[in-house]
Amino acid sequence: MGDWWGTLDAGQKLRLVAHIERTDDGYSGTLDSIDQGAIGLAMANIEVTDTALSFDLPQVGGRYEGEWQEGRWVGAWKQGGVSLPLTLERGAPDVEATGPVVPDSWDLPDDDAVAERLAATVGDQDGVVGAVALVEDGEARFILSDGLDADRRFEIGSVTKVFTALLLADMVLDGTVGLNDPIGDHIDGIDDAAVAAITLRQLSNHHSGLPRLPANLMPFAQLPDPYASYDEEMLLHWIRNVEPARAPDEAYEYSNGAVGLLGYILGKRAGSDFKTALLERIVRPMGLADTDFEIDERSVAGHNPQGEASPWTFQTLAAAGALRSTIGDMARFAYTLAEPGETWSRHVDLITADPKSVQGGLNIGLGVLTPDHQGRRAVPQWRDGRVQELDVGRSRHGSRGGRADQQQYCRSGPARLVAHRGHGAAAVRAAMRQKLA
Repeated sequence: MGDWWGTLDAGQKLRLVAHIERTDDGYSGTLDSIDQGAIGLAMANIEVTDTALSFDLPQVGGRYEGEWQEGRWVGAWKQGGVSLPLTLERGAPDVEATGPVVPDSWDLPDDDAVAERLAATVGDQDGVVGAVALVEDGEARFILSDGLDADRRFEIGSVTKVFTALLLADMVLDGTVGLNDPIGDHIDGIDDAAVAAITLRQLSNHHSGLPRLPANLMPFAQLPDPYASYDEEMLLHWIRNVEPARAPDEAYEYSNGAVGLLGYILGKRAGSDFKTALLERIVRPMGLADTDFEIDERSVAGHNPQGEASPWTFQTLAAAGALRSTIGDMARFAYTLAEPGETWSRHVDLITADPKSVQGGLNIGLGVLTPDHQGRRAVPQWRDGRVQELDVGRSRHGSRGGRADQQQYCRSGPARLVAHRGHGAAAVRAAMRQKLA
């Protein structure tokens, strides 16, 4: 089959690349959503004939069905009760490095310009609100649309992965663990030598070879709160029996399972659990008083095309996406990463050191992607827990990442944070396209 690509117009134009291979048992494949930074989403139920192609994408509840017409597949992408046209052509698009290059004289936009962009972003959709934080020299000011207070709390989704990377760095720096520790040193009963040899570094930089989600999580993937019942017993059963599709360091493959496993190991080595260790070692020392794992009266309800969506809660895979926070704390977080000072500079240096090349001219360190344009440092932006754009929150139907001003259906966000390192300023742009509870 090979590679097939097309552009899905879902309010935002998304370039999708399907990689489908024939196997002894039929077909296997993955899907990349380039503009969302989602790489290696596992396909299921792939069916190919001379005239038809179909496959499911269980992680996001999506399905493609197409017919062969004039050398290409012409069909539709179905997700969340919505059907959108999608034509797949042979090959793959040219992918250029994304994100703005830092100009020599870069300044924050003025408040009026931000308010105008915010109004255009939010539009006149009933109940949808937005917030923007502008941070200069460590001082933040907020621009909010009507109906949103700055102390409302959102699920920050995979931005949690950046916090997890910082916890890993903290425990490496104090000698509790090593980046190259094999997971077999921390979890017994892994009989597959290749799996046991996966390192903590590879769990964090998405080069472990482990799939995006554990196989024994998949039956719960379509539930309103899919991670809620995934416990320690299930995690250990998965890692002791998993058969990775590729060897460690063979390729980049984004994995919630890998980062969730990393958090589990770090929590055990800290003598507690991941949530406790993260709060005690990273969140509270960073001064993020409104960031934790709890649902409270300030929590904003997410919505999908069908209405209000259930909040997501996590047990053992908390490191992959369980945190909740405010726009104020996210502004502080972005600024700390941009201007880490003496307290956090070694942590930031460690998570960005020794990056590995990934798609789109980007490099991945520990949990973060670092773009480089023609030898010039681009504006560091954190997206889905990876440096490019920090989209705080996740969509109900798997539309992770993407341009915040074009996101259509969001659970608790997204918010885009842009931290400008080296110029003493950080712009935090949060289009929290969200209906308030």
